[in-house]
Amino acid sequence: MPSVPTALMRPVAATLGAALLFVGLAATPSAVAGDPLAGAPVAGDCYNMTLDETNGNNEAGDPVPCGETHTTQVMAVKKLPSDLTWDSDATKVTTAIHNGCGRAYDDTVGSNLKIRYRTQYGVAWFVPTDDEKAQGGRWYSCHVVVRENDRLASLPEQLPKLRLPLPNSVARCVTGLKVYEFTTCADNHNWRSSYTAYVFKKPTDENISRAAKRICPRHVSSRAWLESALTISRAKFLVACYSKTRS
Repeated sequence: MPSVPTALMRPVAATLGAALLFVGLAATPSAVAGDPLAGAPVAGDCYNMTLDETNGNNEAGDPVPCGETHTTQVMAVKKLPSDLTWDSDATKVTTAIHNGCGRAYDDTVGSNLKIRYRTQYGVAWFVPTDDEKAQGGRWYSCHVVVRENDRLASLPEQLPKLRLPLPNSVARCVTGLKVYEFTTCADNHNWRSSYTAYVFKKPTDENISRAAKRICPRHVSSRAWLESALTISRAKFLVACYSKTRS
């Protein structure tokens, strides 16, 4: 571990305001007239999927009781905008799904990005199977997940909202001495997120480093600390500071 007071860990893999979107969209037949919710899950349903399974286009397995072990929960089931089909431009379809799931994400866990960036909350989204699309399915489902470094964490039956102090089950920590990986603070870790702040400058490495050196020493509980950053716009970013822990 470097003896200098900061070690950089950028860039941070985060989109949709720090929502981690695991799922792509494959080219599939357009929907025909029929049931737009053909095969759709129900908001509130829970699933026990693996991280690899959330990289697929369709939900894996059947719903499980939310009181049992589960790793995803359906935040919302929405329909494609009326001017889009599954044959529409993939970028437009993906953007519509990202926007819809982003609103569901805000409603489910909260929209305070300064706090959300201190968590491991993320989003996975799914679309109908080819058969369901052939029946008219135009829905997409938005699932909330909590990611550890190499797997999905089990979710509590009641999802914690974004408020401080954050419970270990969703709070963002960092593991590893040479390779930094984000995980929950319930997992083995070496650093814990202590503070976040907006910086109204261009998000260059130099500006991020300079901002972290100015902000972090006043908001961490250890002499050594880490930083990460999330780009908000061309002239705004969020810097996060991490304190050294014993666990």
